[in-house]
Amino acid sequence: PPVALRAQSSTTTTSSPEQPRRVENVEKHASFMSKTLFVELGVGSDQHGQDGTKAAVRACKDAISFNSLPAIADLIPGGYGGMKLHVLIAAPIDEYPVDVDEVKKVFPYGNVNVELVRGGMVAASGIA
Repeated sequence: PPVALRAQSSTTTTSSPEQPRRVENVEKHASFMSKTLFVELGVGSDQHGQDGTKAAVRACKDAISFNSLPAIADLIPGGYGGMKLHVLIAAPIDEYPVDVDEVKKVFPYGNVNVELVRGGMVAASGIA
């Protein structure tokens, strides 16, 4: 199933004499830390087993496989652990259920929220 991954933080920052310009900018835009910082897209399938969870896990791995986020530690209070990840999985979940706990294990850090949406594509694999 296709998956959309959005990372954000809703924590606020406090003033610091060492970084007045940065803090001033954050205070000026109070909603800054609750905005989406990046969006990653991935696609996954399980052609042989028709397993919804395997497909979702593969889609999540595909979404995060080719990125590096070294500045997150500076941008989000709490660094990597302070990230809030919203994982949106669109899949035919009635036919092929997805285990949300298995999907969460893909992400090495952050607070992960997985949202399942009925949809996606059901297509014959030629095997199953």
